[in-house]
Amino acid sequence: MEFENMKNKQSNWKTYIGVACSDIQNGTDTEIFVFLPEYSPMLTGDISNVAAEIEFKSFDSLQNAALTGKIAIAQCIKASYFGRDNMTIPCVHRGELVHVINYDGGYTFYWMPAGRKTEVRKVERLRIFINDDVAILQDGVENTLKEVNSDNTYYIELDTRPETRGIFLRTSKSNGEAFAYSISVDTVANVIRIEDDDSNYIELDSNEPKIVLHNKNNSIVSLIKDVINIGAPTAVNITSPLLNIHVDNFVSNVEMNYTTSIKGNRTYIVAGNDSLAVTGTTAITSVAGYTVSSNAQTINVLDGSIVFVGNSFVVGTASHTPNWD
Repeated sequence: MEFENMKNKQSNWKTYIGVACSDIQNGTDTEIFVFLPEYSPMLTGDISNVAAEIEFKSFDSLQNAALTGKIAIAQCIKASYFGRDNMTIPCVHRGELVHVINYDGGYTFYWMPAGRKTEVRKVERLRIFINDDVAILQDGVENTLKEVNSDNTYYIELDTRPETRGIFLRTSKSNGEAFAYSISVDTVANVIRIEDDDSNYIELDSNEPKIVLHNKNNSIVSLIKDVINIGAPTAVNITSPLLNIHVDNFVSNVEMNYTTSIKGNRTYIVAGNDSLAVTGTTAITSVAGYTVSSNAQTINVLDGSIVFVGNSFVVGTASHTPNWD
């Protein structure tokens, strides 16, 4: 019997379909003005969310006195957002359909997006987030929960407003994570950036154009227009079975020492002239011998000497042309 009574009992909540009379574009405002056709079925023309005042005059026969006053007549009701608590307030635009909820005929109304007439939507902002905080029990009592914000949630945000448009994704460290990460697609600055909270990042800048890889130790690879830069505080290592380098000009500046270790053979081909300028001493050591071949059959030595270890002969300070036969 009790179940039958509950089944037959009408709910005090009533829902309507309304038309938004104002906009929300920032994702934070909660209230909008809504026109309810059921409340004013005969109303036509443009709808205003500004209440109009009408003066009235009456006569109170009991008090034998004239009465005057003003009545505010509104075409729209004010409604507060009534929806999910893990996302920002949905953006709505004037003319968009919304669900309106009212309890027991009172003056408090709530609204939710209806997902219809989306063609009237223009720019908007939406953030979806989940809480990263953990409720910790101390002496059997739950700690006071912090307000949900960017520092204790994982969120993704989509924004098409002209001054802030882009897509943004971020994690937090409120649950003991070692690092926090963020990905931003900034279509105002035309930059995509992937980074952590420890000075490591990857950045693509479409304006320059530029692509940069950077870590906290200041190792960096940057592609800026038609130039590639590679830098590291300690070393740059390249390991490969084959390394091909093809350039028009090759410039090498070594501030300290230069060491080359070759386990196999070395072939050195110069199509033009080859110059070697050494401020100090040049020593050539060969276990199996040293051979110098030249079509000109000439070795010129000025103000110095050459010592070949093995055949061991010295060319003095004067120019010398050996007998190649």
